[in-house]
Amino acid sequence: MRSMPSLQEETMLRTCRRMFAVALVLTATGCFLDNPEAPELAGPSLRGRAIEIRAIPDQLVADGWSSSIIEAVLQGPNSERISGANIFFDISGFVDLGNLAPLNGPRPTYGGVEATQVTAVTDGDGVARARYWAPFRTDQPSDTIVTILAREAGTNFRQVPFAQTDIFLRAADRPIPGPTPPPLDCPIPLANLDLSLLCDAGEIPAGRPILALGGRSTPGTSPDVSAIITTYIWNWGDGTSDTTASSSASHTYSSGLIGVSVSVQLTVVNSCGASASSATDGGLVVAVCPP
Repeated sequence: MRSMPSLQEETMLRTCRRMFAVALVLTATGCFLDNPEAPELAGPSLRGRAIEIRAIPDQLVADGWSSSIIEAVLQGPNSERISGANIFFDISGFVDLGNLAPLNGPRPTYGGVEATQVTAVTDGDGVARARYWAPFRTDQPSDTIVTILAREAGTNFRQVPFAQTDIFLRAADRPIPGPTPPPLDCPIPLANLDLSLLCDAGEIPAGRPILALGGRSTPGTSPDVSAIITTYIWNWGDGTSDTTASSSASHTYSSGLIGVSVSVQLTVVNSCGASASSATDGGLVVAVCPP
């Protein structure tokens, strides 16, 4: 007759069964870990909001007339564009290094106080734009670097900038390497700028070519001097330019400049080295023409 196990034997038996079950589970789990797959990446790529800023163009002459478009892109923690935010632009350093103004605002008045700060709101693409104007003074003794700062307004009382971009500002009185000055008897050409294929209201179309015409020679002052225009330099006002030998040229404006004011300039150079320039009166707004 088989005797009943004691309490101690029964406890040891239960412990052995538990240990065997745990070992069995660990062994089975290890079979599925031979080729483990890495989990998908998740979470934000940035710790917080960030600003990217650039100047178009990033090289100017200190002539009191040239300007650059300053663009600041505001991104969130997941690199998404943020609209409706106030972006504060400022010029670092001395106050006589130029002017900041609203993008479509008027050109600063000569002799006035140079404005170094301006605020703009990010659009639907998360982009805020302002305009930098070269300083009024034309006696700048040497080339310099102008630093434009950008930060989101109302986010930190220390007013720490999020981003910055540099503009190379060339002295207006510094000689420009190039052709020798024209002879005294070289006549000055005429630069007649005419823009066609505009919108009905006069705006420059975006996403479609615009035709520009201009340039006319004048008779020479002596029989041995030619006054034929040989070079046409088209400055489109959006940071790009073209140099042609033809009195007509076309240019297509980006749809990202819709609502932006641009100024087109034509410079002509004749065969004996004299030049002349003509520009549009005031800025022309880039727009979408009605169908």
